[in-house]
Amino acid sequence: MKTKRISIIVLMFLITPLVFAQSRNNIRRVGNNPRLPQINLRPISVRAVHNLRNARQAVKVRGFYYDGTVPMLLDNFNLVKRNTLLPKNSFVRLAAPLSGVKNGEKVEVITQVKFSRMRGNLRVPSLKKPAPRNVTRVTQISRADLWRKIPDFVLVGLGNCIIRKANKHAILISGGYDATNNHARYWNDLAKTYEVLVTKKCYREENIHVLYADGTPRVANSMPVDGGATKAEIKDLFNDLKASLTSNDEVLIMTNNHGGGFHLQNKSIEGGVVDTNGDEQDNYSESSLNMDLNGDGDKNDIVSFDEVLYLWQSKITDDDFAKEIDKLSHIKSISIVMEQCFSGGFIDDLMKPYSLRLPPVPRAGPRIELGPIGTRRIGAVNSRQLIGNYSKRVLMSAASEEEFSYGGTTYNIFTYWWISALNGSKIDNTSQSLVVDANSDNKISMAEVYEYARSHDTANETPHYDDNSQNPIATGAIPGSNDGSLGSKIYP
Repeated sequence: MKTKRISIIVLMFLITPLVFAQSRNNIRRVGNNPRLPQINLRPISVRAVHNLRNARQAVKVRGFYYDGTVPMLLDNFNLVKRNTLLPKNSFVRLAAPLSGVKNGEKVEVITQVKFSRMRGNLRVPSLKKPAPRNVTRVTQISRADLWRKIPDFVLVGLGNCIIRKANKHAILISGGYDATNNHARYWNDLAKTYEVLVTKKCYREENIHVLYADGTPRVANSMPVDGGATKAEIKDLFNDLKASLTSNDEVLIMTNNHGGGFHLQNKSIEGGVVDTNGDEQDNYSESSLNMDLNGDGDKNDIVSFDEVLYLWQSKITDDDFAKEIDKLSHIKSISIVMEQCFSGGFIDDLMKPYSLRLPPVPRAGPRIELGPIGTRRIGAVNSRQLIGNYSKRVLMSAASEEEFSYGGTTYNIFTYWWISALNGSKIDNTSQSLVVDANSDNKISMAEVYEYARSHDTANETPHYDDNSQNPIATGAIPGSNDGSLGSKIYP
């Protein structure tokens, strides 16, 4: 009897830690179970894994399986088809192969991550030599016994797409700045755009890159988020795309949430940054405005402002954002739609990367008097001279460089109509189809999407458009006298 009691105690001693360990994370060891255990985890992308800081936390990771030499998950399976090094943060290693899974199949893994030091291209540096500068911390999935195959595009369904567009890519960015200012409509704009691109425009899920707030999805089991909307994440993403995209690829970019600049009517600095490199041509007179715009203690200067896009607890200027866009100058086309306040101020900076920058020259064109503020010019020639071919860029904004943009309860106003035009029906009433194909060629171009949004936008904002890299930037109907030719040939 004593021996039996001892055996029971020993058995309880062995089982109890396992029970507690499993209940702590609510994970069952199920192997390749078609139904993953019910665990309250939001799925994250391979890229988002690299932002984790707690090695003990359980994660649910989605990616494409590949086992060339080292088993791994990829955010884009096409990367291994090219004879180039894998970009940093594009993969996460698996500790062991997944039995029965073929290369290129999409899987979902619940596991824990392991932190290690290694090169982004999988070459582990020798411990006898100093670590090279490009060594980065890379996460590795340390256990992969909780996993399943998942169908492609499981989040929003296949829609009517039979063939996915391999050369179409999208970047969706919304910072929100902090929890207080991160309105639900910013997520809704991005999530609905993501859904339309996948179900109606036949984009591949892995070709849509989402940088949102701090990297945490607002809605579980919805649009996957690749990382936070930070300068570092933006830089890494554009570096990766620079290395992986080709001259046949096309990119659509949406920026959302808050923007900063100088509000002329209110005579207020709303987050804009004083221009220091002379590329802005606002030329506000401090004496006329009776304001110390640059904070130097006097009111004697002529001041211009860089507009900004707010990120997560930071912001990026139009100059710095343009530098990231210029990394993709080798691809076929770039279309950018910007919802944030003062977004029209980004357009001058985003016009094609000129092969030569000349010093500012006097602006020509008709003048308009703005009272005590000074003389501004409309129809001016940009101070950056056009050298070489026109850029294959279509640039759209919800507001001018001196205006706020506005949102509704569920969506921002301009993007509501822009996404609806892209969708072919109102996104909150899909039974109401829209006539967006103005030229009746059975295709909806980027210019037609913009024009539908512009003509239906009832907010106190002035949408702007450019696709010929020349001023004046269009505020009227598209196609117009100067703009619309390129945008009419680019299809999202």
